[in-house]
Amino acid sequence: MPSLDDLFTSIDDLRLNEPSYFASDPIVNMNTAAAFSQKTPVMALDEGCRRVYGVAPDYQLIREVPNFGFSCHLMDKFVKGYAKTKKAAKHIAARAMLHEIIEKDRQSDFGIPGLTKEDAHRAVDGLVISDVRIEMSEEDPIHGGQNENYSGKLLQLCQKNKFDTPQYSYKEEGPPNDRTFTTMCKVVDQVVEGVAKTKKASKNIASQKMLAIITKGIDDMNKEFELDREADDDVDSLVDNVPCDVTPSCDAIRMVSDILSDTKRFESPTQEYRILEKKSTFGM
Repeated sequence: MPSLDDLFTSIDDLRLNEPSYFASDPIVNMNTAAAFSQKTPVMALDEGCRRVYGVAPDYQLIREVPNFGFSCHLMDKFVKGYAKTKKAAKHIAARAMLHEIIEKDRQSDFGIPGLTKEDAHRAVDGLVISDVRIEMSEEDPIHGGQNENYSGKLLQLCQKNKFDTPQYSYKEEGPPNDRTFTTMCKVVDQVVEGVAKTKKASKNIASQKMLAIITKGIDDMNKEFELDREADDDVDSLVDNVPCDVTPSCDAIRMVSDILSDTKRFESPTQEYRILEKKSTFGM
């Protein structure tokens, strides 16, 4: 009669001769993925930070007009988010930080599901804000109408009034699948910024803001001319008949330039931008 050893192969022999029997493929925990998808970006980031570092991320309100802006600081990484509400802006900043964490291969430590970086990025993009998905197009829209070419209108206005040509500088940040573009526009001493998901849109937004500032400056100049004209009405009427070869164009240009140079007249994000422009490596 055959023995048990003749009928069955021992475990040790199987491990030696058939190692594939004991190899295990990674298994995605569907319960974990489902639970993660029900969290908000702020909740997911907060839980991961407390688990990994023992501290919560630092949020700061950096803007209220035209849209709300929040910054998020974690270790040596600094990101920001913009939206129509404070709540959405904070969540967008948290989501940007989660994407940075994935780029540093820390998604497992922070409980972000996915076998690949692409899977993890998709999981973060699918997070909710009070049962409403985060819209990717919430970055710094102002008053709508972005189909108009405000950059062209601004250039025409500057040429018409003999101002210097608008100067633009650009900056981009964020992971490859969630880029944010910032355009700085400068005319005379005024500087504004536009933030959007494309470089073209951010330039158009900055141009629209600058166009509004210059238009206001010209309106202020016209008001000052009106006051001067009313004062001149009290002067002897004979003075009105004296010919004058001096054209007012140069004076008008100088006056508008002086108005634009007075940065206190307008709200300018220059100071805010200088606070945010310092970047450092991600030291996680």
